[in-house]
Amino acid sequence: MGKKFAEYSKLDLSEVNGKVLKKWDENQVFAKSMTEREGCPSFVFFEGPPSANGMPGIHHVMARSIKDIFCRYKTMKGFQVKRKAGWDTHGLPVELGVEKALGITKEDIGKTISVAEYNAACRKDVMKFTKEWEDLTHKMGYWVDMKDPYITYDNRYIETLWWLLKQLHKKGLLYKGYTIQPYSPAAGTGLSSHELNQPGCYRDVKDTTVVGQFKMKNPKPEMTEWGTPYFLAWTTTPWTLPSNTALCVGPKIDYVAVQTYNGYTGEKMTVVLAKALLYTHFNKKAEDLALEDYKPGDKLIPFKVVGEYKGPELAGMEYEQLIPWVKPVDVDNEGNWSVSDKGFRVILGDYVTTEDGTGIVHIAPTFGADDAFVARAAGIPSLFMINKRGETRPMVDLTGKFYVLDELDENFVKECVDVNKYKEYQGAWVKNAYDPQFMVDGKYDEKAAQAAESLDVALCMMMKAIIIKADKKCCNKVDELVKFCLNELKCIMINELYLLCLYLKNSQDVIKYTFAKFHSSIKNGLENAVRNSTWDIYHARLIEQEMSLYDEKTLMVILPYFATNDSGVKDYWSINPRKMVVIKDNRSINVYSHNIGDIETMINDKNLYYQIVEPSNQIKRRIEINNINIVEVKTALLAELKNVTI
Repeated sequence: MGKKFAEYSKLDLSEVNGKVLKKWDENQVFAKSMTEREGCPSFVFFEGPPSANGMPGIHHVMARSIKDIFCRYKTMKGFQVKRKAGWDTHGLPVELGVEKALGITKEDIGKTISVAEYNAACRKDVMKFTKEWEDLTHKMGYWVDMKDPYITYDNRYIETLWWLLKQLHKKGLLYKGYTIQPYSPAAGTGLSSHELNQPGCYRDVKDTTVVGQFKMKNPKPEMTEWGTPYFLAWTTTPWTLPSNTALCVGPKIDYVAVQTYNGYTGEKMTVVLAKALLYTHFNKKAEDLALEDYKPGDKLIPFKVVGEYKGPELAGMEYEQLIPWVKPVDVDNEGNWSVSDKGFRVILGDYVTTEDGTGIVHIAPTFGADDAFVARAAGIPSLFMINKRGETRPMVDLTGKFYVLDELDENFVKECVDVNKYKEYQGAWVKNAYDPQFMVDGKYDEKAAQAAESLDVALCMMMKAIIIKADKKCCNKVDELVKFCLNELKCIMINELYLLCLYLKNSQDVIKYTFAKFHSSIKNGLENAVRNSTWDIYHARLIEQEMSLYDEKTLMVILPYFATNDSGVKDYWSINPRKMVVIKDNRSINVYSHNIGDIETMINDKNLYYQIVEPSNQIKRRIEINNINIVEVKTALLAELKNVTI
């Protein structure tokens, strides 16, 4: 009996591979595996095509080895197995690679570069590593016909797919629906799972978290005995709250109703949240305190559990729309829409957990896959916008900003949009990362984006202000203090006024919540805190005065003011960053994130410009600044604060 297999004295896989490949090539084994099976049953194999715009890797070798097993097995079973290779020439990585190499964006196509030139560059780029792929294919012994591959940019391939889609449409197998998928505003396209795994696709970001109070419409009796009843829902994406249409609870989760006080306003309220997260939101030390003994400003806020429920017992309860900018609509298959009354209910969802948050999930079906699934199952409408073309769109457009009113259908705006409430936020970018002002020479300025106010923060402040407005006494105190500082101390510029309002309106307790944010010295007494805060405002004002009088070059000389390492000054500028300096007629104006009005208008309108930069009384105040006695300022401020906080 002759030897069927060669014997080797030592294992040298590379040598064995070379000898086997040589034998296959000399005898044309791959070709004969198909010609000798003519007339036999056919087994067709189309390779999932790689992209030749990148070098092959070990993962490609592993995947191809598995593919080859099936083809060889079928050949041994008597099938004719034609193996057709292919090249994937589509996809976002190709486009982004070409655009980066050319130094362009999608918006430049058809302007600075023609469509034909762009396509030619893409075709060249996508096939640049063809030789390396063919070499690997041969060396690993992968049997596939690479002489006549199918190429996805070839019209024959494209039109074949169109034909197949047409056949599916004829058979009624295609439908129009709404799904949630990853989307790239920069690229203007949806993203595949493969593209989501590309390097640089993800980056660590700081999320703004918020616990929203959703006011109940039909509370249970025990929820009405103490103040206003609310559901507490937690989210890391406050920008989706305007699109909320439901709240989701877990079917197996235990929930509690808790009598307590609002820590900002002192308002009595009863809130519902997961029992497992009770002590996450309430200090256990306050559990035994009497509700009646609470005074606004107390560190410990008492609470009392008055009810327990399973998730299904809360299902169906209704609540008021949190941010009533837009009414949800129902849309039929013909595109006709009508205002919906099915939303703003509590529904059930198995994916709700008590690992964090409140155990109650805010549902915005237009932005979350899980949200869309549970909302659809419960008959909850999605909050859509209707544009001028009659298309349904989420509140955020495909570039990543809230829809501008002019882009929406007029009838939709008339019937569904509260223009006065929404117009302030139209055109706002949901993430600073999408905002063009933070792209410098095509590079994302992450530091500047993080320092600037985001839409998330703006919405949180807006919701907090809505609660604070209910406390007229607090608002009156703020107004009194602002008037005193403006008229008596003569120390309020635009940004200082913003600073005072920002902090003073955060709490009913003016002293504690204003100056404690600047100085821990509040614990050492009111006078010490006021003295330090007075110095901070005075110092910051001097800095701004100097900065507003010089051009950018001279500002280099003024910067040593910051070398004092004054923590109060650092706090001041961290919450009130200067975005730019507008220079006109050798004069300058600082522009902050909170500035009201359009900067372009400010520059072009000379009268308006000088009204802002140099009001008549402001000139006088700038002269007086250097003569202000800081001790007198401190004394006056201390006296007024004592007066307005009584």
